Amino acid sequence: MSGSGFKIVSKTTNRRQSLISIVLIGLLAVIGVSMLVIQSRYDPSAWRVDPTAGLQAALPGNYLETPAQTQALEAIGFKPLSTIESYDAGALSDKINGKAELYLAAGFQRLETRRYALPENPGLWMERYIYEMDDYSNAFAVFSAQRRTASEPLDLTADAYKSANGLFFVHGPFYVEMIASGVSQQLLTKMTEAAKQFVKAHSVAEKKLNEIDLLPNQNRIADSEILVAENAFGIDGFNQVYSARYKWEQDEATGFITRRNTAEEAQKQAREFADYFLNYGGEAVASPDTGSKMSIFFILDFYEIVFSEGDYTGGVHEATDLDKAVFLAGEIQNAIREFSRAD
Repeated sequence: MSGSGFKIVSKTTNRRQSLISIVLIGLLAVIGVSMLVIQSRYDPSAWRVDPTAGLQAALPGNYLETPAQTQALEAIGFKPLSTIESYDAGALSDKINGKAELYLAAGFQRLETRRYALPENPGLWMERYIYEMDDYSNAFAVFSAQRRTASEPLDLTADAYKSANGLFFVHGPFYVEMIASGVSQQLLTKMTEAAKQFVKAHSVAEKKLNEIDLLPNQNRIADSEILVAENAFGIDGFNQVYSARYKWEQDEATGFITRRNTAEEAQKQAREFADYFLNYGGEAVASPDTGSKMSIFFILDFYEIVFSEGDYTGGVHEATDLDKAVFLAGEIQNAIREFSRAD
């Protein structure tokens, strides 16, 4: 009986397994047919980022590079490798993901890019980025924030330099980058010609004196000038602040200046600067200059100085020596006074 019973159980089990197998095969067949149907209806454009999303209208008149300028580039020796791409604020991160916030905070209007190659050597190509900001100051802000190391001055505009494989410059409201595919003197020479052509083709207002011109030249570290569009030194609302680094043998400091709309706003900005460091444990320090109107604080082995002078707020950040910090702040204050009298 036990042997007969074992065979009955075995047959029942086999029938169940066969039934399950048939069901599974049927399900696989249904899935396969469904996939074929979906694939036959597949529209690739529905699954790709729309290349026109957020872009400027595709009209030649809206492009910074006109047909005449394209011809000028071809005369230099460049052949376009791609169409012109134009990005507005909503699409900027599609092109420069991770850096878009810097540009958006600095009055970004649009970005136009295109790649160009040398026909005689297709392996040599460059991509040009034209960032249109709302004014010169904001163009300088991104230029200074993006400054590359190991650079050399470029005799092109007031704010221009070159690296081993790129050119970077400000021209009016434009910040322009030309990035090469590799290190090539031939390509860099032609890129320089293309940069000159861009400057010639785009007339801009003459550069006006701005706050950075009021920072002293003596002891200033070359190419350390920068404009922070927002939240300078981590202080919320401390915007449009020009600064530069200074060095005296073993000591260093950062001098800064910003212009507000009114003297009252400048005074308010100075108070907020002082409150920021007091709130984080800064200790008030008496000024060695008894006639000074500066507020001085010592925090984390550094001296912080702030003052207001007319419509300006200025001072010194992260100074290692008090006397040098007070001297630098006084130089900035005197420059403001002289400029205000001449204005």
